[in-house]
Formats: sequence, C-alpha cells, structure tokens
Amino acid sequence: MHVHLDSDDAMGEDRARGAAVSPSHTILVVDDEPPVCSMLTRALIMAGYRSSAAGNADEALALLPSLAPDLAVVDINLPGMSGMDLCVKLAGEHKIEVLLITGDDDSYSYIDAAGSGACDFLPKPIRMRELILRIERAIAARDVRLERDRTVEQLRYLSITDELTGLYNLRRFREALESEIVRSGRYGHNVSLLMLDLDRFKRVNDCCGHPEGDRVLKQVSQAIRSAIRDPDTAYRYGGEEFTVILPEADKDAAVCVAERLRETIATELSSPPGSDRPGITVSVGVALWKEGEASAQLLERADAALYAAKRNGRDRISISTS
Repeated sequence: MHVHLDSDDAMGEDRARGAAVSPSHTILVVDDEPPVCSMLTRALIMAGYRSSAAGNADEALALLPSLAPDLAVVDINLPGMSGMDLCVKLAGEHKIEVLLITGDDDSYSYIDAAGSGACDFLPKPIRMRELILRIERAIAARDVRLERDRTVEQLRYLSITDELTGLYNLRRFREALESEIVRSGRYGHNVSLLMLDLDRFKRVNDCCGHPEGDRVLKQVSQAIRSAIRDPDTAYRYGGEEFTVILPEADKDAAVCVAERLRETIATELSSPPGSDRPGITVSVGVALWKEGEASAQLLERADAALYAAKRNGRDRISISTS
C-alpha cells in the first residue's frame, strides 16, 4: 500500500492532536506491510482515534472481542483470506464499518467493494488527509444510522408496552398469541392461555383513590412476572385484566402456573397493616389451545373460564372444558 503524507496531511494531523486526548472511536488497520500499519495507526491516533493493526484476516478477527472497532481499514490484497472476504465477515457478521483499500493495478471497483459490504473504497496511492476525512464521514454516517435505529427501537418498544405496568400491551398480546398458535400448529406443541381479573378492584379506587389503584396494578404486574415460567409472557389486557401466554404448557402445567399466580398475588398484595386498602385476590381462567382453533376462539374460551371463576366465588381458577 502506498501512503502519502503531504503538507495538507501534516496540517490535518496538527489540527486533530487535541482530539487525541480523549479518543471516542476505534479503528482497526489490516495490512500485511508492517511499515504501512505503523504509519496508519500513528496518523489515526494523532487524528483522535484509538487504533490497532493486524497483518492478516485471522489476526484481525482475533482482535475483535477485545478491540471492538467502530471501523476497519482493510487492504484487499492480504495473505490467506482476502480483504474482500474479510470485509464480508466484518460488515455482515460483526456489523463493523469497512473502508477497503486497493492497489493501482487492482481490477476491483467501488461496486465490488459495496457488494462485499464496504462503506467506502479508496484506491492507492493513499493520502492520509483524504483517508481520515473518509473515516470521519463513514463514522458520522454510522452514528446517525445507529441513533435512528435506537429511535425506531424505542418507538417500537413504546408501541407494544403498557406505560403503567411495563408489561406488554394488548396490541403485542394479539400479535404474540397469533404467532404462538402458528408455531404450535407447525410443530405440534401445546400452548395455553391464562386470563386474570382482579377481584373487586373497584373497591381499591373507591376507598383509596386512583393513584393507589395504579400502585396496586404495578405490584400485581411484578407479582405476575415473579410467578410465571421463563418462556411465558404476561400482558396487560386492559383495566385490571391481564393475560399470560404459556408456550408448550399442557393443562397440568397451565393449572400449576395459574395456581401459583393466584397464591402469589393473594400473599404479596394482602391488606397492608393499618391501611384501608382491601387485600387483592385474582380470578383466573385457563384454556388449552385445540388444534385448528383460531386465536379468537381460544381467547373466548379463556374469558368464559375466567367468568366461571368469578361466578363460583372469585379468588380461584377455572379451566375451560369446551
């Protein structure tokens, strides 16, 4: 690799020396010529980056866990695994930005580089100032993209999460139940559904106010989380109603979880000493999915079982038999 340092490069290095005090991004240089690696890493450090070098693809891949680079400058002509193949791994498997370097006589083009996942392509001879500017541009574009992805993920989270309890909301419940039924039908697995309703919850709001009612709903949500199995997911269905999807749970397993939920809520939300707040109990409807049954039918049976538990005295579970 031919690297040029001209007066512009030196001026660019001088301008960036202050940034080297607290480097914020890490650059991995991959080139089989030690003098080139040394020159590039030195210039990148002076420009305000952390930088390390590797002489081939295997060395570069071995450095990833400890280095966690934001961008890699990779020469296409490497011994062993080519720079192009390394680019595919770095960009595709490890989500690292890659700037590919090619020689004067190489037949590679920008299209080839982009096809391998590279964010940029720079033919030799290399001017350090241009290389650093391209790195700055690539990292800035990556940071914008990451921030956008974080924003999208946050919006997605908010769209499927109940603001008060932190449980998944009704929208997410409908999506998840449909998906779980499809999966169970495909692989022949069981799936059970629980519907829970707090008994006489209106009394809490009437005697203690809505803020206390909200606190109770949060406590119930925490109790549900602590009582269900790892693969189970809980949802706030609306008001004081909750649902739990139990993948690969037959009737006995579902009843066991339902009873544990009922006992946990009754114990953890008993009436506090010296408080006017009544103790909290819950009624639970249990339904086991039947092959070929739509999600709406399963939900309807769980709901009917819940109301059977209410009719029979509350603070109990009822199993759908239809």
